[in-house]
Amino acid sequence: MQTHFVRMLVLFVLVNAVHCGPVLIWHSKVESKSVFPRISQHEFINEIKTLLETKMVAAFLYKRLSLKSFRCESCFPFLSQQTPAFFYANVERAEKALLTLNVTAHLKASNDGNLNAPLSCKVGTLYTISLNVLSRSSNPLRSCDDVIKAITQASGCADVAYMFLGTQGETVEPIGHLHQHNQLSFYFTEFQLQTADDVETIQLQSMNVSGMDPILTVEFQANNTNASLTFSVLLSNGYFEIKSFKYNDTQYYVTDLYAPQTSSYSCGKISLHKDKETIILRRVQMQYDKDKRVGDFRFKDAWTCEAFTSPAIISALFVTVILLTALFVGIGMLMSVQPPTKYESPGGRNLYIHVRD
Repeated sequence: MQTHFVRMLVLFVLVNAVHCGPVLIWHSKVESKSVFPRISQHEFINEIKTLLETKMVAAFLYKRLSLKSFRCESCFPFLSQQTPAFFYANVERAEKALLTLNVTAHLKASNDGNLNAPLSCKVGTLYTISLNVLSRSSNPLRSCDDVIKAITQASGCADVAYMFLGTQGETVEPIGHLHQHNQLSFYFTEFQLQTADDVETIQLQSMNVSGMDPILTVEFQANNTNASLTFSVLLSNGYFEIKSFKYNDTQYYVTDLYAPQTSSYSCGKISLHKDKETIILRRVQMQYDKDKRVGDFRFKDAWTCEAFTSPAIISALFVTVILLTALFVGIGMLMSVQPPTKYESPGGRNLYIHVRD
């Protein structure tokens, strides 16, 4: 059984998908899945719901678990002996799928295999057990196997299904928001307020545009605070420009935030500082339409905030110039090599060159 388990897991290492992770399920029967196709969140959630109808489910989470982790044959002596066991190699955001269900409790395990709260062994309950504290041990994977063994044996639950899954690479890009009012379109994915102690994500909504050419005033209301984000758009000489943002009575000044009216403005991250506070706008794209929008909306060609003279580009140009200089000098030296005009006669007198000071 152990040899078969290791061979199957080595095969699964060949599979690698973005935002997917491995899930090992034992002590219960689930539907077998093919190795290579990605298992969607919907499929995985349906499997968990089926288990919850007759069993308690306990999911062990370890953030550094990946497909490559199972190449270690000696790391999982306990898990390799479990039967029946099912291995899903490519589950799409498995931890996120668990969180969509009604989780009874989020527990943490200690190095000696104790939980901060007991398991109730009640059918229909779902527990997540974090093993991230074991990342500091000398052999984290072996420690995970030992702690899982200690917890499962101490629980004494009969009708239970266990899972072991990884959470590495589970970051998800926030959903963007497109706001449009009159002739202005503004898109962003996230707005944050960063202080010395915390980073708070602010939800902006209800964009309102007032004023007339050449100055438009834009205001966003924040739904989780009483503050608002406002800025002015200056229309001049075929360009639109923003010079400052105002949030929570604090003015944040910005430079080089402009674009032609025939293009849109795009920037991956706008970060503005004032005293000990910072406001951050991510994935920003805005556009001013001189004429009324008709049909399906699409942003015009982007005028990006990445300047050509960025530090990375300057460094690359500098290194390129040095390498080209060395190359040309070397080629010139090779081209200047010439054969000697005189040769010494083997049977004659040696050639002496007298040098006078």
